[in-house]
Amino acid sequence: MPRGKIKKEEMEKIKKKYSKELKKYMNFNYPITIQKFDSEYIASIEELPGCEAYGKTIEEALENLRYSKENWLLLSFRKGFFPPLPKNDDRLVIRIPKELHLKLGEFANRRNISFNSFLVDILSDWINKKDLKLNLEFIGKDYGKEWEKYSFKVA
Repeated sequence: MPRGKIKKEEMEKIKKKYSKELKKYMNFNYPITIQKFDSEYIASIEELPGCEAYGKTIEEALENLRYSKENWLLLSFRKGFFPPLPKNDDRLVIRIPKELHLKLGEFANRRNISFNSFLVDILSDWINKKDLKLNLEFIGKDYGKEWEKYSFKVA
C-alpha cells in the first residue's frame, strides 16, 4: 500500500517514466464504493488499499478519486509494486499473427458465431479438455495442410 508524499517535480519524473503503465492501469475499471458521511461523499477503490477521495457531491468525489488513483499508482510504481488487475476485468488482449487472426475469423464465420465466441469455445474446450482433438480435426478437414502449422498438441 503506497504511502508518502512526493514533491511535484519528482512526481512528474515518475509520471514520465511510467507513462505507459499509468495509462494502462488508469483505464482499468476497478470497482468503486461510494459512501455518504455527514455532508460529504467518500469514494474508494477497495482493490487499491488507501485509495480514496472526498467530495461535497458524488461527481466531485469521483473526480477527486481519479486524481487519487493516479497518485496511488505512481507511488506504487515508484516503490516497484504493480497493483493487481481488477477482479471484474474480463478483457484478454493477445497478439497473434495476422494470418492466424484471419483464419480464426474464417472458422468462426463457418460456424456462424462471433470471433469472440469462437475463441471462448476453443479455450473452454482446451481448459476442460473436452473434444479439443475432435474440434481441431474438424477444423483441419476444412483447411487441410494449412491448419497444421497452427495445430495444438493436446496433453
